[in-house]
Amino acid sequence: MIRLGPSRGLDAFNFLVAASQTGFGAFIPAYLATHAWTQVEIGIVLTIQTVTTIVLQVPAGMLVDATRKRGRLVSWAVLVVGFAALLLAVLPMRLPVAMALILQAGASGLIYPAIAAISLAIAGRAGLSLRLGRNASYAAIGGGVGAAAMGLLGSAIGPRWVFVMAAVMSAAAALCLRLTRPPKVRTVDAALPTLEEDIAHAHPFSLLRDRRVLIFAVCIVLFNLSSGALLPVAAVEMTRRMGPSSGMLIAAWIIIPQVVVALLSPLAGQLAEHRGRRPVLVAGFMMLPLRGLLFMLIANPYALGAVQVLDGLAGAAYGLMIPLMANDVTRGTNRASLCLSLFGLAGAFGSALSTTLAGVTVAAAGISVAYGLMTLAGLLAVLVAYLALPETK
Repeated sequence: MIRLGPSRGLDAFNFLVAASQTGFGAFIPAYLATHAWTQVEIGIVLTIQTVTTIVLQVPAGMLVDATRKRGRLVSWAVLVVGFAALLLAVLPMRLPVAMALILQAGASGLIYPAIAAISLAIAGRAGLSLRLGRNASYAAIGGGVGAAAMGLLGSAIGPRWVFVMAAVMSAAAALCLRLTRPPKVRTVDAALPTLEEDIAHAHPFSLLRDRRVLIFAVCIVLFNLSSGALLPVAAVEMTRRMGPSSGMLIAAWIIIPQVVVALLSPLAGQLAEHRGRRPVLVAGFMMLPLRGLLFMLIANPYALGAVQVLDGLAGAAYGLMIPLMANDVTRGTNRASLCLSLFGLAGAFGSALSTTLAGVTVAAAGISVAYGLMTLAGLLAVLVAYLALPETK
């Protein structure tokens, strides 16, 4: 059987997972809109997805920390994501869609902490910034390629085929991991408690006594409140105006920031290692209010594609800093995955607020007001990161 080295295998796995997960982004509201779902109904089902993430995020992180068979665990999680995609493709009705999004949310809560843990085992703490930058780069390339392929397929054959392709990508990711020999993930710091001893005392509230964790969690909530619903709201509006032909435009909106992330993530990793975490994060967060403001002022869908460059700049900093800062604040323990899950919990909470608030605001006051609220949240994210967030390096 062909085997991939740990580093190359992780590159391929990041690429395929990101490609498959792209189908669960802006394509979902556009797909549901073609089946006569209202903006409020779409907001509710997306909120169900994020509430599931909130409920399962911390248990998922504790499970990743507790098990030594992360490869097998994440393989099954990826296959569950593929099944959820098929369920969306075959049954775009209320209950099946809700079930699919619940499955995808629960499985994703296992995938990303496991990727971070495997990355730490491969690179060690000294090389973690560069390894995470490489993860983000391959994930961005996968997201861009996946969005392009799904957009083409959805426009040419039908929107349900977006999710068939997502299922195929998930199966390929599981196979790729099976062909990889990921190293056993053990602690890399000397003189640490055993895994069992540490997990036994790894109550999630113990991390909440760390001021750095609390402030960064607030930043994460505000980031997701600002950006979580921006593209889905715009995607639904474009679908109503342009019909199924909007698929390629939505794909372009997704691809552009992915290209930026792919190009800049390695550089962001180097800057985070040599300049510190906080300056990189603040610079990325500054793109949030600017992007929200431009979405509010610009109606041309093609011009909004150029605005998506700002999403890539913000995403390159944000995506890198979450696992990196989780490892910073848990140095000397076995709680990195748990901390990462707490940060994921904050992100899910922000996304839930964003989708619910956006759906209600669009229905009650119009799309411009919704964009304005998301712009304000982005501005608050910049202020909290600049004024209150400590350096964790």
